Parts: sequence; structure tokens; C-alpha cells
Amino acid sequence: PPAAAETAPQPVVHASKHALAWWDVAVLTFMLMVVIAGGMLRFHTSRCARSPMKLRDEYCNHRAMFWFGDGTLEHLVFTRRYAEHIAAFAMAVPLLTCALVGVSYSTTLVTHGGWQPKGIAVYGGMALSTGVLSGLLGIGGGLIFSPFFLLMGQLPSVAVASSSTCVLITSSSTALQFLLTDRVIMSLTLLFGAINLVASYIGTKLVHWLQDKMKARKSIISGIVAFGVLISTVLALVKLWPKLEARFGQIMIMQVSPTKRGDIVQYLTTMPPS
Repeated sequence: PPAAAETAPQPVVHASKHALAWWDVAVLTFMLMVVIAGGMLRFHTSRCARSPMKLRDEYCNHRAMFWFGDGTLEHLVFTRRYAEHIAAFAMAVPLLTCALVGVSYSTTLVTHGGWQPKGIAVYGGMALSTGVLSGLLGIGGGLIFSPFFLLMGQLPSVAVASSSTCVLITSSSTALQFLLTDRVIMSLTLLFGAINLVASYIGTKLVHWLQDKMKARKSIISGIVAFGVLISTVLALVKLWPKLEARFGQIMIMQVSPTKRGDIVQYLTTMPPS
């Protein structure tokens, strides 16, 4: 009935700017470059400071640091003793840049987009928590972004698109930092990347097909997103469990009684290697 349609809850759609302007691209590119350069500089400075004499020239003059000048990093680390200052600078500048960008866009949303400061704080806190968890546990940001956007009343298609965009920014920054610090196996990267690219395209087409052709309800698409989040959670726990067992296993053994403790240690020492 018309009355029921009028009183039905509608998705929360803020009057913010959805079109991507060249200024946004420039700001995003600059922010990514600062974060990548800072992470790369911090890593190579630490590596240079801990390098043995035989490998000092290789570690302190990495090809990714060509923009720093040949011999400059080695001179600053060993002659001027600026290793700690460089590391602090490489950490502070990206943090300050991201904070300024966040404050600038938050102000724009409040003044011109009709957002409330409370909403900005909620979304900002979620993004901060997701970044910390991603760095500590290695979980994908989409594991948190998509359910959060759905809980905030966004349409499933908007939630998936927004989550993918957020993950693209963080993953590209991390991937380029790993690539420029020689911590990427390119053969596996190309293999998994090609498969993931095809799978992402199929998933995007499936969401649009369910929404446009099949006239799928919001609950169906939300269920698909929830199923994907469940699978990601299980995989993350499977990956995390051996680390937790190795880190806290000895503490758990020390908390039991001496008799049971001896039985556990004897059992562990007599276990055949896996």
C-alpha cells in the first residue's frame, strides 16, 4: 500500500559529492606518494643502519632510493648519526599528511554535504580501527568495511563499491611499499592477481545482475556480502590461530597445575614432527 511505502525505512544517502574531480585524484595521488615514500625511507634507513660492512653499499644505496642521491643515506646514517631522526620524520610526515586530508574532507562534508560531526566521527573511527586491525592481523579491510556500510543503511551496491574503493587505497599503498623494499614474490603476485581480477569482475557483474535483472531484494545481496565476510573471517582465523598458539601456548601451559604441566610438556616433546 502507498501508506506503507511512505513509512518504510529508506537507505541513508547523504547529500555529499559523489562525482570524482581531478582535484580529488591529485590529492589522493599526493597522499599515496607521501605514504609510500615515508614507508620506503623508514625501511631502508633501518636496513642501512643494521647492515654489515660488506653489504653496507648495497643496503644503503638501494635502487628504489635513487631520488635520495647515491651515498646520501649512508652519509646521514653513519656520519651524521641521523638514523633515528630520519625514521621519525618518515613516520610523522605521512601521518600529518593523512590527518590534514581527513580534516579537510571532513570539514567539506559538514559544511557543504549536510553531514553531522557525529557521523564523521563514527566513519572516521571505523576507518582508523580497520587500519589498525589490518596492520596487526593482516585481514582485508573489506571484512569490516562492507558490513559496516550495510549497518549504516547504505545500499548493498554502494556498500560494495565504497568498500572496494577504500581497500584499493590501502592495498595499493601497502603493495607498493612491499614492492619497493624487495618483499614481494612477483610470480605469486601475478598468479593470484590475475585470478583475483577475474573473480572481482565476476562478483561485480553478479551484484548488478541480481539488482537489475532479477530485481533482487536488498536482503539477498546483503546475504551474499555476509557469506563472503564469513568466509574471510574463517580464513583470517585459520591464519591467525598458529601465531596465537605459538605466542601464548607457553603462557597457557604455565598457568595449569605442575602435574598437568608436566604431562603437557611430555606430550608435546614426544609428538612426531608434522
